[in-house]
Amino acid sequence: RKVSLRKKPAAIPTVKTTIESHGGEIARHLQGTKIGPRTSDDKTIIDDFPLLPVRRRFWEECFRQIDAAGTKSQLRSQLSIIHDAVGKLANDRLTAVIPADALYDSLKAYMLGTGVLLREIHERIEELGVPGTEAATLAKRIASLVFLISKLPTNLGADLGVRSSAAHIADLLISDLAADNHLLRQKVAETLEKLVATGLLMKVDDEYRMQTRAGSEWLATYNKKQQEIRGSEPKIQEVRNNLIYAAIDEAVRGVRILQGLPKEPRDLSVDRDATPPTPGGRGLTVWVRDGWAAAEKDVTSAARKAGASSSLIYAFIPKAYADDLKTAIVNAEAANSTLETYGPQSEAEGQEAMRATTSLRDSAVANRNRLIRDIVGGTKVWLGGGTEQLHTSLAEKLRVAAEAAVVRQFPQFAAADKASWDVAMKRAKEGTDKPMDPVGHTGAVETHAVCVEVLNRTATGATGSDVRSQLQDPPFGWPKDAIDAALVVLVGAGHLSAKLNNAPIAAAQLDQNKITKTIFTRETKTIPMSDRLKVRGTLAKLGLKPKSNDEDGPLAADFLKKLADFGRRTGGEEPLPSHQSVVFVEDIQRLTGVEILAEMAARKVDIDAAADAWPKLADLTDTRLAAWNDLHKLFDHAKSEPGAAAINADIEAIRTGRLLLESSDPLPPIRAKIAEILRKRLKETHEDHRQTFDREVKQLAASSIWSQLPSDKQAAILAEVGLREPDAVDVSTDATIAAALAERPIDSRRNAALAVPTLAGQALRKAAATVEPTARSIAIEKTTLRTGDDVREWAKRAESQLLEEVKKGP
Repeated sequence: RKVSLRKKPAAIPTVKTTIESHGGEIARHLQGTKIGPRTSDDKTIIDDFPLLPVRRRFWEECFRQIDAAGTKSQLRSQLSIIHDAVGKLANDRLTAVIPADALYDSLKAYMLGTGVLLREIHERIEELGVPGTEAATLAKRIASLVFLISKLPTNLGADLGVRSSAAHIADLLISDLAADNHLLRQKVAETLEKLVATGLLMKVDDEYRMQTRAGSEWLATYNKKQQEIRGSEPKIQEVRNNLIYAAIDEAVRGVRILQGLPKEPRDLSVDRDATPPTPGGRGLTVWVRDGWAAAEKDVTSAARKAGASSSLIYAFIPKAYADDLKTAIVNAEAANSTLETYGPQSEAEGQEAMRATTSLRDSAVANRNRLIRDIVGGTKVWLGGGTEQLHTSLAEKLRVAAEAAVVRQFPQFAAADKASWDVAMKRAKEGTDKPMDPVGHTGAVETHAVCVEVLNRTATGATGSDVRSQLQDPPFGWPKDAIDAALVVLVGAGHLSAKLNNAPIAAAQLDQNKITKTIFTRETKTIPMSDRLKVRGTLAKLGLKPKSNDEDGPLAADFLKKLADFGRRTGGEEPLPSHQSVVFVEDIQRLTGVEILAEMAARKVDIDAAADAWPKLADLTDTRLAAWNDLHKLFDHAKSEPGAAAINADIEAIRTGRLLLESSDPLPPIRAKIAEILRKRLKETHEDHRQTFDREVKQLAASSIWSQLPSDKQAAILAEVGLREPDAVDVSTDATIAAALAERPIDSRRNAALAVPTLAGQALRKAAATVEPTARSIAIEKTTLRTGDDVREWAKRAESQLLEEVKKGP
C-alpha cells in the first residue's frame, strides 16, 4: 500500500468515486464466504485498489496453502507479484482491477518446482491458451482459478466457504468493474461445461475440479459408489438416523436444569422408541420421533393423551430438506468409501486425486452437517397435555419444557426446597438444640416432611443408601444433602438408631461417606430422662461420661463391650474357675438404640454389681495367672530334687480343683517350699565349686613349674583356660533364686564344679610349656583300682611308661 499501490493525492477522490460507483459489483464478490466483503474494507479499499480486498484475502489464503515454507509469501515476493499485476493494467481505464487468477501465473513456476502443481495439470492448463483467442484465454484463466481454489481448506473449522462454482469463479475473474460482467458470468458457465466435456474438469454438484488420469479413475469409482449408495435406502436411513439423533442428543444434553434453591441437577436424556416411555428416575426424558419414521399427529396425540400431569417431553423432527440431505449423505459416503478403496497414495497424481476426493468429502460433509443442524433446529416440542413450546431456538424450547416437566415429575420437591441443609446437618452433629432452624422448621424435628418420610422408610431398618435412593426418585426428588441431614438429625434426637459394621455410631460421627453403609432403624421405645440419668451413673463406673443425649447410645454400647470383656477375663481354663456369665450383657448388646438404654436402666442392679466386681476379679485373674506361670518355671528347676513329688501333688490339686482364684492365695506356701529346696541345692553346689577351686589352686601353687611363673603370667593362663573363683549366689528371696537359676541352672553349676580339675590340669600344662617349651604332655592309662594290688600293678606300668617317655625328653 505504501509502495506498489500508492496513489497520488490528487487521484484519490477519483479512485474513491470509481469504487463508489461500482460498489454493487464489488459487494457481490464471494458474498457469504469467510473472505467476502466486510464493513472494515472501507478503510483499506482505496489503498488496496486496483487489488480488491476480497481478492487480497483470497491471495493470502492461497499463499498459506501453496507456500508452506513462507518463501513466496514474503513481502519481497508479494511486492513483485503486485508490481507485475499493476503493470499489466496500468494503461487500462480506472475501472480495471487485478483479477485473482493473476496469482497463478506468478506462482506456477514455483508450484511446479515444489510439486504443488502437477506437470500434467500445468501442461493441460497451458494448452488451453495456445490458440490465443479470447475464449481460449478465458478457459485457461478458469482452469487456473479452479486449481487455486482446490488448494483452499474445506475441513471443519478451516473452511472459507469458497468453492470452484461458476459464481465464485466469475467473481474472481472480473477484471473491469464497468464491463458487461453479466455476459462474462454466462461465458464462464458455458466454458466450464465445455471443459467438463473435454475431460479437463469434473463436475460434482455445482463445483468443478481439476481432472487427471488418476483423477478420472477416482471419479469413476466415486460415481459408482454414488449409484450404489443411492440405491441402498436402508444404508441412507441408518446414516441419516445416526446423524439426526446424534444432533438431537447433543441439543438435549446441552440443556441442564437446576431445580430449586439446592440447585438439584436434572439431566435430560433422549428416548427414540416407537412408543412413549414411562417417565421416571432422577432426570427427565425427551421422547423424540422424526418425520421419516412417524407422523406429527402421532406425537401430538400421545402428548394430549398423557395429560397435563405427565413429565415426559415430546419432540418431533420434521421431514425437511429430505432430497438435499439424501444427496449430501450419498456424496459424503461415496467420497469416504472411495478414499477407503484407494487408501493413502505415494505418487503425485494419486495424491492429487486423493486431495480432490478429500476436498469433495469435506464439502459434502459440511453441507450434510449444515442440513442436519437446520433440520434438528426446526424440532417441535410439546409438554404432556399437548402444550406446544413456541420459542425461537430448540434449546429454549427444551429448557422451558424441562422447567415445567421437572415440577410435574417431582411434585413433593418443595418440602426440601431449602439451601441450608448442610448447616442443619452441622448443627445436628454438634448436638445443637433446634437443628432444623436453618431450613425454617421450628417444631419437633420428627414432624418435618423430610423426616417423616425418612422415619417411614426405616421402620424395619434400612441403609442410608436405600433411603437416599427412594427419596431421590419421583415423586420426591429430594437433594442428597436434605436426606442425609434428616438422618443425622433423627439419630441425634433419638428417633433413629445407627449401626456401622454392626457397631453403634453417634450422630457426631456420621458423614456423607459413612451414611451410605450405615443401617438406620426407627426407635419404637423412648426413655425418660430419669432412666437416662441412671444409665449415665452406670456408665461412669467404667469411666464413660456422655456429653450430650446422642452420645448415650454409642457410649452404652462401648460400656457393654468393656463389661463383657471384663466378665470373660474373670476365669478361664484350668487352674482358673469358669468365668462369670456374660449372657445377660450379650442379650442387651443385641438390642439397638434407645432399647439398649431402656434395658440397662431396667437391669441397673445387676449391671452395677458386675461393673463393680468384674474389673477387680479380672485384674486378680491376671495377677494369679502370672504367678502360676512363674511357679511352674521355678518348679522346673526342682523336679529332680528330693521332696519334689509332694510339691507336684499340691500343684496338681490346685490345677484340677481350679483353685487359683480362691480368696486365700494357694501359691505362696508352695512357692516357699520350692524356693527352700532350690536355695539348699544352690548353696551346696556353690560350696562344692568353691572348695574344688581352692584345692586345685593350692595344688597349682605347690607345683615347682607353676611357682617359676610370675604372677601376671599365672593370671593370664588362668583367664585363658577359664579357671576362676565361682561368683557368689544370692538366695535371699524367691526372686533372687529365680534370677540365679534363669542365669545358670543347677545342672550347669554342678558341671562347672566338675570341670575345675580339668581346667587346673590345662593351666599346669600351659605353665610347663612356658617354663620348658620342649616338654610334652602324655596320656597315661586310665582304669578302675579296687585293691592294693591293683594300685601297685598300675603304678609299675605307669612308672615303666613314664621312664620310657622321659628318655625321649621332658
